Amino acid sequence: MFIVNVKLPAAWRVATFAILMAALAFLPTASLAQTGEISGKVTDVKSGEALPGALIVVKGTNRGAAADANGSYAIRSMPPGTYTIEARFIGYLLREVTLTLTASQQATANFQLKQTVVQLGEVVVTGQGVATEKRKLATTVETLGPREIELAAVKSVDQLLQGRVPGLISALPTGMPGTGARIQTRGIKSVTLNSTPVIYVDGVRVDNNDNFRLSFGTGGQVSSSLADLVVGEIDRVETIKGGASSTLYGSEAANGVIQIFTKKGVPGAARWRFGVTSGSDMAENKFTFKQYTKDKFYQSSTYQGYNAGVSGGTEAFSYNVSGRMYNTGGIVAQDRASDKQWNLSTSMRAILSPNSDAEISASYTRSQFGRIFNDNSLLAPLSALEIENNFRDLELRNGNQDSLLALFLLPNLREAANRFISSFNINYSPYSRWKNKFTVGIDYRKSEDRQFAPIESEPVTLTVGGFLNASHREYLTVTLGYTGSLALPKLGPFTQTVSVGAQGFRVEDREIFGRGATFRLPGTTDFGNASVITADESNRQLF
Repeated sequence: MFIVNVKLPAAWRVATFAILMAALAFLPTASLAQTGEISGKVTDVKSGEALPGALIVVKGTNRGAAADANGSYAIRSMPPGTYTIEARFIGYLLREVTLTLTASQQATANFQLKQTVVQLGEVVVTGQGVATEKRKLATTVETLGPREIELAAVKSVDQLLQGRVPGLISALPTGMPGTGARIQTRGIKSVTLNSTPVIYVDGVRVDNNDNFRLSFGTGGQVSSSLADLVVGEIDRVETIKGGASSTLYGSEAANGVIQIFTKKGVPGAARWRFGVTSGSDMAENKFTFKQYTKDKFYQSSTYQGYNAGVSGGTEAFSYNVSGRMYNTGGIVAQDRASDKQWNLSTSMRAILSPNSDAEISASYTRSQFGRIFNDNSLLAPLSALEIENNFRDLELRNGNQDSLLALFLLPNLREAANRFISSFNINYSPYSRWKNKFTVGIDYRKSEDRQFAPIESEPVTLTVGGFLNASHREYLTVTLGYTGSLALPKLGPFTQTVSVGAQGFRVEDREIFGRGATFRLPGTTDFGNASVITADESNRQLF
């Protein structure tokens, strides 16, 4: 269990409490007494193989189940009545079966699904704010499903999207740890403004910024909040490109919208999973010319990753809990490009009544990583080592090659980030044609960037007495939202659905900068012994 204390203004607390109470007031008092059961199996029509993970939904209700490893499913506690049961699986055509269920009866509905290339029957929520089939949307929504995500050998969300979403470009400015790609959909839209799409996790708006203005001239090595999002706990991703989403998500959504949905568990016995990843990081040095650089500047290091999790539950309550750890020393000597990350995630889904359900998710991530100066100036160790004249000049003044390399590696660039994301969603359908969804959640991120050059590094930093640059960034978003849809009676072959919704979010982004120069004594690593100290502060609020 983990607890994060976030002090919110009184107005936020009142608004949050009011929405939760309003949502709970709609919940019916019907019990979940067991009256009947619908069960069956989902298989491929040609091969007869089971389709684990297939989604079975009782049309017009919030009830459903997911097929287990054998393709079997069961939906219990169903009141008597006539139901239409739908079976969906990515890459397959939707199938429907209508049956009548009586009290204490166990009805069987087996599905044999046929593969298809065109997935127009797939249900998405990004286009209209409510669950809608792709065929009914006027805009294109690209989807990445569980299979594609599971097979993708990537670490971050930007790497997951690259090459898998048509029309989306994910350009990584550098390969240093903690950096994230600049994501663009349908080209560059502004020279000065951020081009990254708006990102949601389980309906909660999250931080999509990088610390470009805090990089202090390290050669474009900017850390990104996208690096905190763990791919292993993502169930699916929906993407709208370009300005088609501005109507629903505001003017910032002209860059597009990326919706991330986390795993909520599959009903059934507890399923434990454990994983260990181990290997070696080796530099690609075919573009390096000097043998000394290849031998002394680069290093080979091991990386190791561990993950464990458990998921399961019943039809009325399912859960997914997991933890991950990753650690590597990096490819630069003295572990200057190290990368460490810890993550703990939990999510669950509970059926509150035949007409309502709730979803809760929370995740905590801590990242620690290092960088080096890596621009094209003489101060960058790689540039100095490769430019023979400059290196030779410094070598004559400051000793042999080994001592000079040690000077270049004295500056210490480290960054750490803590992030907590939590969401709470309630779905309520008082009637089969009327659906409502209430959302509340937060995204909190605090990062610290420190760049320290000791007195001893004067010959290469060209700064008398060394320097210390430090920046602290604290980011908080609170999201409140409601979406609803009402299916009107059919007019001949035409169907009509009215959708309404409202979303409010408040962003607080506070950044503090400090620089200390000309240290009086060797050995200090803080501002206490700096002769010259300058500071600045930036605060941004958006509602």
